[in-house]
Amino acid sequence: MIMKQREEPRKIAGYEALLHRLPERHPKRERIQELLETSRAGYGGEANLDRIMFHFQPAFPAVQLRNLELGPPYAMQADTIVLTRSRLVLLEVKNLQGRLFFYSNPHVLVQQRLDGIQKTYTSPVVQVQEMMLKLDRFMRKADLMLPIEPAIVISYPSQIVEKPPDDMRLLAAREVNFFLSGINEEKPLLSGEELYSLGRKMAEAHSPYEPFPLLQRMEIGMEEIIQGVRCPGCGHLPMVFVRQRWRCPGCGAASRDAHRAAVRDLLMLSGPIINAGDAGRFLGIAGKDVPGRMLMREGLKATGNTRSRTYEWVR
Repeated sequence: MIMKQREEPRKIAGYEALLHRLPERHPKRERIQELLETSRAGYGGEANLDRIMFHFQPAFPAVQLRNLELGPPYAMQADTIVLTRSRLVLLEVKNLQGRLFFYSNPHVLVQQRLDGIQKTYTSPVVQVQEMMLKLDRFMRKADLMLPIEPAIVISYPSQIVEKPPDDMRLLAAREVNFFLSGINEEKPLLSGEELYSLGRKMAEAHSPYEPFPLLQRMEIGMEEIIQGVRCPGCGHLPMVFVRQRWRCPGCGAASRDAHRAAVRDLLMLSGPIINAGDAGRFLGIAGKDVPGRMLMREGLKATGNTRSRTYEWVR
């Protein structure tokens, strides 16, 4: 049973929106591109494991939680958790191309990319150990205890592990189903009802990371980005609003709702609460009435009187 599904991280859409609006020579463009590629790779590796685990049909009760994020006091994100009546299996997924070296004393992960660049990361062994402490604390509070069995999962065969970790199980993604199916459930610690109760408590405690407003997090000013409505046909920026339609000076296309993507960009970049004046300046529309109606049609919640009205993105 899957009690918590995986969704694409919202930061991916945010990075894409920011890149579309950063000038080509902006000093932070390369950093944003790197963050986007890292986020896509991470999600891609996790989604690949999900596709493989679609075929995990154990003969014993099991609960899956995918991309579980717990807020304070735990402050952790687990790629995949599998609960059984005898244990909690914690799977940390890595999708780093090239050759990988898991060093210990101190723990560190070194990646030698195909382009010759060498990069160093916090060891997933340390990440998993920290999560184990936090999950143990969560289960103690829930009064539903299970021993934790961790494993690091390598997403694709193209990732070559030159030096595996000394002190943690390492699995290829296609080994996971066989590994999980071999779990010995002869001595269960929880009843079936307690198992599902623990799964529900974890799913209900899920508190997704809030990446927005992205401009503030990346320390980029609104004046540094390209504002306006992008043409959905040719990509020209900005379109012009004339007689209730958006018209593209580049290809001549016309649209009534081309602003919708720009409104989403604005919310991700500047934050979930905006006013009609700021929205109008970003979209390129004079006044507040038309931008206000556009925000309302996008489902934003209006608060306050006419002069001080704000619009909130409720997700």
